[in-house]
Amino acid sequence: MSRAIRLGLAVTLAVTLAGCGSDDTGSSSGDGTIVIGAAIAKTGFMSSFDMPVYHSLEIAVDRANEHGGIGGRKVELKVIDDKSDSTESANAATKLIAAGADLLIVTCNFSTGGPAATVAQDAGVVSFAPCASDVRFGPNGLGDLVFNLGMSIPTEGAALAQYAISRGWKNVYTLTDTSLDYSKNTCAAFKQRFGELGGSIAGADVFQNSDQAIPSQVSRAAGKTFDALVLCSYPPGGAMAVLQARQGGLKQPVLANFGMDGDYWTKALPDLSDFYVISPASRYGDDPSAAVNELLATYQKEVGEAPPTGAFVYGQSTFDLIAKALESAGTTDGKKLAKALQRGTQDSIVGPMSFGTDYHVDFDWDVRVLEAEGGTFHHVANVATENARALVD
Repeated sequence: MSRAIRLGLAVTLAVTLAGCGSDDTGSSSGDGTIVIGAAIAKTGFMSSFDMPVYHSLEIAVDRANEHGGIGGRKVELKVIDDKSDSTESANAATKLIAAGADLLIVTCNFSTGGPAATVAQDAGVVSFAPCASDVRFGPNGLGDLVFNLGMSIPTEGAALAQYAISRGWKNVYTLTDTSLDYSKNTCAAFKQRFGELGGSIAGADVFQNSDQAIPSQVSRAAGKTFDALVLCSYPPGGAMAVLQARQGGLKQPVLANFGMDGDYWTKALPDLSDFYVISPASRYGDDPSAAVNELLATYQKEVGEAPPTGAFVYGQSTFDLIAKALESAGTTDGKKLAKALQRGTQDSIVGPMSFGTDYHVDFDWDVRVLEAEGGTFHHVANVATENARALVD
């Protein structure tokens, strides 16, 4: 099936499931309701990624419940704000599981979502990091009941490298935010794949997201000749880096990872141009998938505003996978549900996904590239990543 999966997939699954329930529910809910707990960031630096996921998950759950739920059982969402904090993450997961959560959604960052996933693993509950990138969400990190449904770090690195080469940017300068493993490892994956594709690194520098200014880094970059600046970061530090790069005279194209998706951070850069960022979807209404654009319109209508990033598709894709896995397993039992998720290819709004026994992440993606010109973003290209799995080790 192509990546333009129908938005109604989850509802179709729910209708199908309504006629094929199982006595082996594995549910801890007294009335048979399937409880999805969400230990996510409603506040803090991860909220711009977690909340679009949660809102689109709410939409998918509401649609399914209108058609009988899953397997004839209603679905309930329970959420606790982890405040983008690792300690709060573990506490939120503990409370949600104690309150009867059959499945758990965790924050899309290893440092803050990992503790919640660990709590779920220890409790025998399957957990999902819907928009995470770290491959440690899975058997090679946190456990066999943990799944990563986002673009992985190797996927992002491969997409950035392939797009740079496709544009003829064969000599680049990298600027890496070392405050998170995510940004550090994304630039590392980029450099590896970029070199394999024949690219060269004119120079490399680092900064911390909390830095108030990076004049030395900008000055060093200005002294080099290169085709494009590759930025691995996230706001607010990433926004500061882009602003100071432009103010410091760096006019080259800037190519950034998914952490820089969205335009909510561009207020100080109203005329931002020649800036490119990768994403699982375009939040600007011009995604090549009709299903994504349909979900975007529904999101805007029901939430009352546009999502801040392309992460909004992940709530729908998470529900797609949950519904399909429950259809196959007939239970919310952790071990059985995990095996169902590993069984073949699962369809979702972001495309077909499959999970191995070593890594619970799909490495093959049709990644969107979005471009800012005159302060306005639009979809400019898709990149089908090639052999990103090879960048793991």
